[in-house]
Amino acid sequence: MGAERSLSCFVLQLCPVVDIVMNLVNIQLLGTLNAVIPVGTAGTIHYQLASIPYTSGKFLGLDLDQVGGITIPHDSSPSALPPLMDRLLLLVMRQSFLNAILALLLRMPPQTFPCTPDVCSTCRGTSPLNIRLTLGGNPLLLLEENKAGVELSVLIQVFLNRLDGSVLNLLLLKADLGLNVRVSIVGGRLVLRLALRSTSLSLESSDVGISNISILKPHCSSLLMETLLPVLNGALSIGIPLPNVLGIPLIKVDVQILAGLIVLLV
Repeated sequence: MGAERSLSCFVLQLCPVVDIVMNLVNIQLLGTLNAVIPVGTAGTIHYQLASIPYTSGKFLGLDLDQVGGITIPHDSSPSALPPLMDRLLLLVMRQSFLNAILALLLRMPPQTFPCTPDVCSTCRGTSPLNIRLTLGGNPLLLLEENKAGVELSVLIQVFLNRLDGSVLNLLLLKADLGLNVRVSIVGGRLVLRLALRSTSLSLESSDVGISNISILKPHCSSLLMETLLPVLNGALSIGIPLPNVLGIPLIKVDVQILAGLIVLLV
């Protein structure tokens, strides 16, 4: 059956069997939910109970907060949850939580490389040109019914290093990317994988008077797919660690994407 409850970033519902078990087993078992879990080398997530567990007699609900080195906005708005049916566990992640973790995972320095064919197929032969890719702000994850996407801005600079050590900026572009997101569970972690859906280009500056960039869009899209996306997906491949709820393994997980939520049914 469905349930509606004011949620923070995480909400879990457990099957009716657990309601019985919790009357037999000390409530201190819930202390296992107070855990600090590393997110690769990017940082850690500290999961802890945000309030006393609640029950309707048909399910037990646990409201979790995440604390640590980044600020995760608290969201107490009500959300309609899908029915548990014959599942053991329902785990809900809010868009605000996932955006905070994305900002942590995709915190990376500018990527600089020579414009050569072995780096990008749009580059031809040997060239003195260099390319620098810089993320412009934090990514924004948007969750809609059966659809997940990320919006991300990237600065693309094409430049020359002069003999005197100065830099000649041939072209500085801003690329606003629309990215599709594939969601999966791997090894008890939530893994997001990005694919380029759309690219919008605008000219920021040029030291040599370039003003028409209309023919550059397909080249920039190829550049981003071949150089930036592998870096982003590599950073996301470590996955987002999920809390251990009474030792229930995250296998055969049904992933559902709702408006503002990712729901895992185990």
